[in-house]
Amino acid sequence: MDHVPQRLSFVTLGTRDMRRVRSFYETWGWVERGGSTDEFASFDVGSTRLAHYPLDLLSHEAAPGCSPPDSDWNGITLAINVDSRILVEEVFAAATASGAP
Repeated sequence: MDHVPQRLSFVTLGTRDMRRVRSFYETWGWVERGGSTDEFASFDVGSTRLAHYPLDLLSHEAAPGCSPPDSDWNGITLAINVDSRILVEEVFAAATASGAP
């Protein structure tokens, strides 16, 4: 293969509080994929999988020798595009009600 396929298969986010993450997505009605554990949660999001893994373990695996970020935000953002301003407000309200900062 002489190129990298143009697709994203997995997004894994380092997580400090797995219980909070699960609760957040559960309030949206999202269903975890089979195989999730106390230390790993994953969700189908279209053709991509969104995974959560403890931040310290992810740091050790993905960036050995580097320390995890010190704040609750580690520099990653996710977007959900919708078709109208009204839907933006509804989705934002739902996210905030679910615990989004």
